[in-house]
Amino acid sequence: MTEKLINYFEKQQQLFTEYYNESRKYYTINSVHEMRLCMKRLRALFLFFEALEPDIISTKVLLSRFRKLFKLAGRIRDIQIQKKLALHLETELEASFIEYIHFLNKNEKKAIKAFEKKMHGYEPEKDFSSIRNLISDTLSSYPSDDLSLRGKQIIFDKFVLVQQMTREKLNSTQLHAIRTKLKQIAYLLKIWKGHENVTQVIPVERTQLQATEVKLGLWHDYVIAQMYIKKYLATLPEDKPIPVHYALLLSTAIKNRKSLASEIKPQLKSLFETELKEPGS
Repeated sequence: MTEKLINYFEKQQQLFTEYYNESRKYYTINSVHEMRLCMKRLRALFLFFEALEPDIISTKVLLSRFRKLFKLAGRIRDIQIQKKLALHLETELEASFIEYIHFLNKNEKKAIKAFEKKMHGYEPEKDFSSIRNLISDTLSSYPSDDLSLRGKQIIFDKFVLVQQMTREKLNSTQLHAIRTKLKQIAYLLKIWKGHENVTQVIPVERTQLQATEVKLGLWHDYVIAQMYIKKYLATLPEDKPIPVHYALLLSTAIKNRKSLASEIKPQLKSLFETELKEPGS
């Protein structure tokens, strides 16, 4: 397990560096997306290390600059998704939203500029070199089998935490937090179980988690859509009524967000109703 974790870290940091450098040149929707995926996987891995050695490893401290880049890259990614969603809604609603798409283009340029400013002089390989040594030192103090068991326990504990969250009021803040934690569970399961059956670690099938993740992702897209559409409408002259097709665009985003939330909430509660048993019990 020790070698598996080190190899996973090496692979993800290498992929991140490649997509990071590619994004700096082109900022394509694919390069930004892949860069963010690597960042999410690395963050999930570091949360495991932090749970393993909380007095030694702090994700916030170790990945401070990395986390800032993650947030800024997230803004670029959100806008790129919104441009794609706007084009989809143009077809669905049989209307043109060219002015809104132009507004998104301007915001994308601003987000890229903010990202470039923050990443000036940032060299991922230097950032990761000291982290790599800390990981090796930390893992060397654990037998491989022990790491395997601890990992499964940490994944299970995250699952329990999400279960507790689903028993509370599922507002937007809770849904966002659950979405983040489900992604972390998925990334860690991929390390520990690969494509194998995950029910030895958590009491639900991988496909059930994935289906819930996908729906939460769509819901998130419409939450962001609502925000950007409102921002665009705020730029229009106040002395004139909102154009009918833009009123329709906003109402569609709100309707879709609410519809997805109403589907997700019972789905989450049903998924996490399962009786929990410790891994290996």
